[in-house]
Amino acid sequence: MPRRSGPESHWRGSAAGDRVDPEWSRSAGPILVQRRWVPERGMVVTREVVLEILYECIDELNEQLAGEQRLRRDPETRLLGDGALDSLGFVTFVVLAEDRFERAFGVSLSLTESARKEHADPFETVGTLADFMCALVKDGRAIED
Repeated sequence: MPRRSGPESHWRGSAAGDRVDPEWSRSAGPILVQRRWVPERGMVVTREVVLEILYECIDELNEQLAGEQRLRRDPETRLLGDGALDSLGFVTFVVLAEDRFERAFGVSLSLTESARKEHADPFETVGTLADFMCALVKDGRAIED
């Protein structure tokens, strides 16, 4: 399992389990930061790390979806087709994934454009998308910041 970044001693937990940013302004008060896993910049891109990023995207998207529409945190979770995301949910998920990946690794991916150029369909499941994202980086098809 990937290790979490950031020294834990720099965060104070609240009773609710949220984390409070210690760099808050005294006049503004504490800023609550959602607890989530953040990969360290420069980490090696592995399937497990990419899956964790995609699971974070699922969590964020699920906050906007009704109960029966929510996605499972599982590599076999379908993204397209029967019982999967509608078009708006799909676009939102792809944008979240591209943004989180860029923040985590410092490389930009255009998932839909890359899939179109390669005549590939990586969007069937969370696992196939993770494999595609890893291949883009491994093969040098991602754009470094």
